[in-house]
Amino acid sequence: MKKVVEKLSSNFDVKDPFNLPKQNRPESLYQPDVVAFKKGTGEIKLIIELESSNVRKSIMGAAILAQICVREMKQNSKPKLIFVLKNKSDQEEIRKLNVRLEKMTEILKESYLDTSIGMDSLEEFLMRTF
Repeated sequence: MKKVVEKLSSNFDVKDPFNLPKQNRPESLYQPDVVAFKKGTGEIKLIIELESSNVRKSIMGAAILAQICVREMKQNSKPKLIFVLKNKSDQEEIRKLNVRLEKMTEILKESYLDTSIGMDSLEEFLMRTF
């Protein structure tokens, strides 16, 4: 997590972890590992989930909760959801997960996240430009 926060801190205000949609316990639905905000605005730009194991069902749950929370927050822009996966070696599992994520997005009347949900290894994430 430290490497991810360091990578994002130069361009964003970063909180790790951060409760969504609100910080108080009764209204908190989801706690992503890292949330990156546009500097000085409070507008969420990135939601990062760091997977310590390949638990594909938890990825789907996180994607659904992210959609719900961002909708509740009524943002002007759509943040990007990125999963940093421990192991990307099983390409068939990654393909199936992408199909599930696409199907989830298709059934929504409106997507509240950037349409391309990212799945990176830590190395890939650290090489990204934001």
